[in-house]
Amino acid sequence: YNSAGVLQWSYTTPWDTNTVWLGTLATDNTGTSYVTSGTSPEIERIDNAGNMIWHNNNGGFSVEYWTISFNCDKTKLIVGGTKGVNFIPLQLAAAIYEIDVNNGNVLNTVITDINPAGFSTPIEVRSMSSTSNARYAYLTHNDIGTINQNLGTCPTTTPYYQVDNGHHLAYKCEDYLPATQNGGGLKALVANNNFIYTNSGSQIFQRDLNTGALINTVNLPGGNSSTTILGGIVVSNSGLDVDDCGNVYAGSGDRVVKFDQNLNVLAQANTTFTVYDVDVNSNGEVIAVGAQQDNSATNRNGRIESINMSACAQFALICCDANVCPVDTMCVTDPSVLMVPNTPGGTWSGNGVDASGNFDPAVAGVGVHTITYTLVCGSSSFNIVVNSCATLTACLESNGDVTVSGGTGPYTWESWEVVGQTCNGTIVFGNCVGTWVDDYAWVTFGGNTATETPP
Repeated sequence: YNSAGVLQWSYTTPWDTNTVWLGTLATDNTGTSYVTSGTSPEIERIDNAGNMIWHNNNGGFSVEYWTISFNCDKTKLIVGGTKGVNFIPLQLAAAIYEIDVNNGNVLNTVITDINPAGFSTPIEVRSMSSTSNARYAYLTHNDIGTINQNLGTCPTTTPYYQVDNGHHLAYKCEDYLPATQNGGGLKALVANNNFIYTNSGSQIFQRDLNTGALINTVNLPGGNSSTTILGGIVVSNSGLDVDDCGNVYAGSGDRVVKFDQNLNVLAQANTTFTVYDVDVNSNGEVIAVGAQQDNSATNRNGRIESINMSACAQFALICCDANVCPVDTMCVTDPSVLMVPNTPGGTWSGNGVDASGNFDPAVAGVGVHTITYTLVCGSSSFNIVVNSCATLTACLESNGDVTVSGGTGPYTWESWEVVGQTCNGTIVFGNCVGTWVDDYAWVTFGGNTATETPP
């Protein structure tokens, strides 16, 4: 559509809702659009005249494409979704894919979370947003976190943080995609220079950009997320955006609500439909899209409206990459580690770090230490945890008890569970070396016998 709402062109994708679950759509500043099939998975690039440039079917084991985000200058295309990580038992992991804008190929993949409960309750990336500190924020069914925008450049893909999102989503997380589709992407997350906001349908959450710490939660007038499935919420409305004054715009059941950056209500504009997404336009108006009926109706009447809400200019990300590769939890006795910034030439500050970027846990001491890396264009901060570690020895006694020595109690005990087999990211049935991840283990297969790799 042009600025007067007149249709300019349309394009019909090859996907039908009878055969696939719908994915998502995103458009860059040139008018180039990227659209996905959620479950195939497939992705297409459409130019600003409605012509398909390429179509890519990446395939892969249980790969799904649910949400799209760009980096600060729209040169990187990121898709959040799902990836199968185990075959027996089947498990789906929350995954983030970096897509080549020239052909649709997957350049890098990051697994953020694996659900130990298996296929019945998968964890998937359902919403994403680029942030002002050259990171991507992501929302899964249960968590919210951030990762380095330069996927594949760091030795590990550890998130800078990943915390409970405070509003666990059901697998069927919304009621506006086809009733036969068990979930899809949400436009439920946005970030500015200081905060990350999420929309749960009935509430808006405000979090610290650098730590994910919850700052504020307010009710969304007219919003609805009352339906629950197996303890997870199903939202009836969605949509979030920010302007360059820090104001927040949220889609609700029958309106768009404007908040200040601290989530005080500034204005409300009624709509004739339930809102699924909102966007601050370049001329100060707010665009809202949605439908007048939910997915149980045969005639839903999709709608788009332009609303005058006295919005400030569009929020623009500054391309300043002061990120540093995350550092895993350390022992106070560990040797120092040289931290790796994405952009060299900056200055370091914080406990235990020297001018060259070497972090010494013995100098820092036990605790949580905030390290800041500063460039002329901006800075980024992250935490390094230093623990007081001891060498522990566990023994199985004749009566079946397990005793431990070498440390000072009380101790925390964890159970390790074999959950599947993989070899360099590929499901195999031959011999390969397993790798331990979090509280769960991949296993190796020798013939028909599964053997564990010890933690």
